[in-house]
Amino acid sequence: MEYFYFAATLPRVTMDDPVPWSSSDLLEQAAMHLSEGDLSGLKELQGGPNTVAQHPVAQQWFGLEAAIRNAIVRHRSARRKVDPAEFIHPDTPLDTRTEQMVSAAFTAANPLERERTLDRYRWLLLEEMAGSNTFSTEAVLAYGMRLRIAERWAAFADDPGSALADTIVNRDALWPAAGGNMNAGTGE
Repeated sequence: MEYFYFAATLPRVTMDDPVPWSSSDLLEQAAMHLSEGDLSGLKELQGGPNTVAQHPVAQQWFGLEAAIRNAIVRHRSARRKVDPAEFIHPDTPLDTRTEQMVSAAFTAANPLERERTLDRYRWLLLEEMAGSNTFSTEAVLAYGMRLRIAERWAAFADDPGSALADTIVNRDALWPAAGGNMNAGTGE
């Protein structure tokens, strides 16, 4: 199905800008424009990866998310030298591109950048799911998931503790004159 009017009115979302509205606002508006089945799919997506999905778009997304999570499990298990089998989501095919992206994410300078890399990959997958028809069901539902990602990053930006965490994680920025010596100027 195509939603010409509704899709055309959706405000632009990015991971780096303030979110123009919330997921609950989207659901409220979607209830007036989407078919019952597509609205159900949007709600399934809002429910998270443990939701039993009936809608094909939600099933597709949860399969992609399971592949990302499995790649993370394999990566962490290899580093800790433990068997990942009990943590792997069954019936999820191995995806080489996802494995490579997760590996790249784990080379990030800090956990926040790792999360940003993983979410940028999720964003890319959602754009691919949406396809070139910006008015399609796939595009509208993928938009809903991109909005969720944007809300997550907006929460990081709004959290006063995030500035402190950023400072702690990026300690080299605190002592640039000391050549990154973390003990310089601390009396240690």
